[in-house]
Amino acid sequence: MRIMVFPGETMLGALQRIQVNMDAPCGGNGTCGRCEVMVYGIGKVKACQFCKPGMYEVTIPKQTEFDAVTSTQNHSQKRETEDLRNVNPDIHGAAVDIGTTTVAVRIFSDGDVKEQKFTNPQRVYGADVMSRIRAAVEGNGEKLQKLIAESLQKAVGGASPVIISANTTMQHLLEGLSCVGLGAAPFQPVTLKLHELDGGMAGMKKGSRLVFLPGISAFVGADIVSGIYACGMTESEKISLFLDLGTNGEMAIGNSRHLFVASASAGPAFEGSELAQHIYGSGIMKALRQMLTDGVMDETGLLADPFFEEGYPVGTRNAIRMTQEDIRDIQMAKAAIHAGVQILLKTCGIRPADVDKVYLAGGMGYYLNPEDAIAIGLLPKEFEGKIQAIGNSSLDGAERYLEIPKAAGVKMEQIADMAEEVVLAEHPLFQTLYMDGMNFPAK
Repeated sequence: MRIMVFPGETMLGALQRIQVNMDAPCGGNGTCGRCEVMVYGIGKVKACQFCKPGMYEVTIPKQTEFDAVTSTQNHSQKRETEDLRNVNPDIHGAAVDIGTTTVAVRIFSDGDVKEQKFTNPQRVYGADVMSRIRAAVEGNGEKLQKLIAESLQKAVGGASPVIISANTTMQHLLEGLSCVGLGAAPFQPVTLKLHELDGGMAGMKKGSRLVFLPGISAFVGADIVSGIYACGMTESEKISLFLDLGTNGEMAIGNSRHLFVASASAGPAFEGSELAQHIYGSGIMKALRQMLTDGVMDETGLLADPFFEEGYPVGTRNAIRMTQEDIRDIQMAKAAIHAGVQILLKTCGIRPADVDKVYLAGGMGYYLNPEDAIAIGLLPKEFEGKIQAIGNSSLDGAERYLEIPKAAGVKMEQIADMAEEVVLAEHPLFQTLYMDGMNFPAK
């Protein structure tokens, strides 16, 4: 394709301007290498770093562009045969979970349930919330809103109401709210309240109803409130731990009387999006455990000499290689989760053995083998036998609101009100616990 790069613009910015969606998880910092393109007469360049004005003939590798829709599944038969709940034929509308990396949609009509999942198209502005916040503050807010609104409208069609369960940044971007308060202390969102909005106000179908579920803070949003509600941990006197192993690493610990929440900012490593060959989270854990068992990686994460340069072959037919850089990215994510869990346990005044249940939320949590998570030191060994994968609890909570809006809304607001946020970075033990979490268990 031919493309014009204007003065003060990068090649990546020019491509985004003409709505060519390129994977840029580093947010245009030049570190991930995912936006490489071939420029005729020049060769391969990083689009985010190329800023020479002019008209260019550009070839974009197929794997660089990403298709928003990744899967669509009709769940009416699955619900009928596998789900103990009956789908109420009177429920109409859509439940939506907007994550930093992935968007999931569940549409209800006359007892039929269809679910769709797609990559958040805002990813072209970075893989994490801070990259998106920075992009919005720098004048790309309307573009970010348009990206998610158009993709979401395509997914939900004419369904209404649409119940939005999202982290606080994703909610602000869809509503077109200012993200200035999300990017710097004291981190003040425009709103965290349960509220309703005409779809036209968020760049979607005019006259449709959007309901935004309540959040807790700038970094612990409605998706976590919805998940906590869905798993029922605040209905019991026994203490449970809720853990979302997604990009933001949100977690909560408590019972019917107390609830402490935190965000570990684990980044996208567990979801595989920043790894060299896109290994998904559950596969990452399995591979790391095998590498430790085989002795090709020590407890510091260092690969043995034969594999240090090229990486260690893993997966079916050894077609994928886990590189040293991949391992370091995963170690940092693991350390953040480890530190967060340990600080919440200390805040609650309990030991790991005192936790009754551990709820693992999100797509990765659903497929994760708990033994792998314990073997690599992500979770304490005392959690063995207590871990329960609950899938997309954010979407489940939104669905529950669609079914019983008044009761669910009251309960979610109660959860948001009772939650006390623990800011991990400000905790005196965070750095020590983080460094402890970098290592893998010794053999």
